[in-house]
Amino acid sequence: MLASFTKHARRNLIAYVALLFALSGTSYAAATKLLPPNTVGTRQVINGSLLKVDFKSGQLPRGARGARGPAGTPGTAGAPGAAGARGPTGAQGPAGPVDLRYAESVVLVAAGSQGTGQAACPGGMVVTGGGAMTDSTDPAVTMSESDWILSPAMFPQVWEATVRNGGATPLHLIVDAICTSPSSISAAAADARQAVQK
Repeated sequence: MLASFTKHARRNLIAYVALLFALSGTSYAAATKLLPPNTVGTRQVINGSLLKVDFKSGQLPRGARGARGPAGTPGTAGAPGAAGARGPTGAQGPAGPVDLRYAESVVLVAAGSQGTGQAACPGGMVVTGGGAMTDSTDPAVTMSESDWILSPAMFPQVWEATVRNGGATPLHLIVDAICTSPSSISAAAADARQAVQK
């Protein structure tokens, strides 16, 4: 039977070749000449056979938004900008607390004699005021007091009082000084105090 088929193929080879060309030409013509534009519908298209290039721009729907990618590396810092205009001066704040301390001195003054007492401020502090008193009510007792200027900045550092005991019994002279730091006293106050002392 194989020999019979081979014999038949040799006799009709030309015919088979002609038939092959005829069939391929027909399919080409059918694809290019027999199908007018816009005649291919959904039924004629095999699912998945078309590519993106087969569609016009805007015909394909946009897909869902993808996940956000990782952040990129930070760029280099830019050059600093020019300095802005200076703003208005703010209101002056409240004065801070004043450091006040007290110094006291007690001196025993015998009857019929004179005694002097001095209350000195701690180091670095100056006198802003002071006072003196005795424990005697005898009218024969007289007293005077003043501050001493001892520092180069002409601020008093000692408050001094002198008592003359004209009575018949001894008495105690008590001298007090009110002290503060020099920064709490203005330069104008220092100049005024210096003028008074002159």
